[in-house]
Amino acid sequence: MLATTRTKTTATQTGRRIVLIDIENVVGGQVHTLDQALWAKEKLENSGLFSSCDHIVLGVGPAGYVNVGVAWPQARKVVRDGSDGADLALLEILTTENLSDRFDDVVVISGDHIFAEAVALTAKSANVTVACWSASLSPQLFLASPTIHFLDEGFEYAMAA
Repeated sequence: MLATTRTKTTATQTGRRIVLIDIENVVGGQVHTLDQALWAKEKLENSGLFSSCDHIVLGVGPAGYVNVGVAWPQARKVVRDGSDGADLALLEILTTENLSDRFDDVVVISGDHIFAEAVALTAKSANVTVACWSASLSPQLFLASPTIHFLDEGFEYAMAA
């Protein structure tokens, strides 16, 4: 029951958008080099998921903070240590900062299951898109997400209404 469209998601004309990026999910682990951070930035900027006008938040572990900070100087960075540190830092924003009251569109760039419940709740009052590598999308997040964009295919999948 998935409808497939080939149009890329772009920033809305009248609304505000926040983009929560689990940078470690994008690069496949800690961001050890500036080249990794710059590659992820280029890939995501070319995805059509957001524009320079959007509010960008990157979740990162302490080991990657400097590299991510150099690559994304204007973005908000949230840092937490541990194996799920970046996820937990972003999850805290998603669950405590009333995003649906402040933004029309919420984009979560991660395939991790930890976001499923928060995505489902946020989707009740805001447009939510999850973007990730197709191989990293958890079944829980797949079921919770009204719209999914696979970074490796360039396609968007929207749940049929």
